[in-house]
Amino acid sequence: VTSATSGEGAGGSVEINAGGSVTVGGAGTQVTTATSSSGRGGDVSIAGGEILVATGAEVSSRATNNGNAGTVSLSADTGLMVNGATVTSAARVSRGGDVSLSAGESLDLTDAEITAAVEGGSRQGGTVMVYAPNITMDSALVSASTGGAGDGGSVSVSGDGIAISGGSSVTTSSDGSGNAGSVSVAATGDLAVSDSVIASSARFADGGDVILDGGTSVRLDGSTVSASVDEGDGDGGQIVITTPVFTAINSTVTAETGGTGDAGTVIIQGPGGAANKAPAGLVELSGSQVTTVARGDGAAGGIQISADQLLVSGSEISATALGAGD
Repeated sequence: VTSATSGEGAGGSVEINAGGSVTVGGAGTQVTTATSSSGRGGDVSIAGGEILVATGAEVSSRATNNGNAGTVSLSADTGLMVNGATVTSAARVSRGGDVSLSAGESLDLTDAEITAAVEGGSRQGGTVMVYAPNITMDSALVSASTGGAGDGGSVSVSGDGIAISGGSSVTTSSDGSGNAGSVSVAATGDLAVSDSVIASSARFADGGDVILDGGTSVRLDGSTVSASVDEGDGDGGQIVITTPVFTAINSTVTAETGGTGDAGTVIIQGPGGAANKAPAGLVELSGSQVTTVARGDGAAGGIQISADQLLVSGSEISATALGAGD
């Protein structure tokens, strides 16, 4: 199912609405809009009681010239599953479209790629929003990126319970002069991250903040949470983890910069945040690192851990400037 424009006029939208289930499946199956000129690409919207985007399928809006990419939205009353498939809004030099996935009960991303990307130019990248009461991610990528002068979009994953595993990545990135967007993963209950990465990175520009929020707990197991800038004068984003119980096992939480910009701070705190000076009930680190590092001429960020009980075993907590910075 395709809608395309190759002129100045806007492309038509693709809208699928079903009271029951919707399946988009099979290799080569596409629900897409496209623009190859200055006209805006159309939006893509799929709504149903239950939605499955299966192996080899693509739901997308793509802009290959200077026309803006359209938005992509999937909304299910009960369950939404993207298994072995791609959902994306991508632009070459124009503004990227937003990508939104939501479900009334559960959302499952397995071997899935959910992305909003701008390759170059000066326009802003699109955002990615994922919401459901129960979210599971296994070998999935959720990402917003920019390669030009425009800022990258943010990524937000929110629900009651969130489980991220199997080498999944929730990221924002910038390879150009535009700033990287922020990353927010927030659960009203438990947030569990296993063998996965949550990160914001920039090559030259400012990195985005990384926010983890667990209403009951945040647990990292064999995982990395990072905010980084590789080079240039961009400042690194800060990492803020807010929860009553934080556990890190064989994991790394790091804010770092490799250029003249300053590394961000790392904050671990209880519900209510810094404004209420609320400590976490328990912070436990086992075989883990909580660090800030300035590898170039910038300053290393601070580390703030506020907890009623802090348990540290075989772990490192450090702020280090390896260059000329403080």
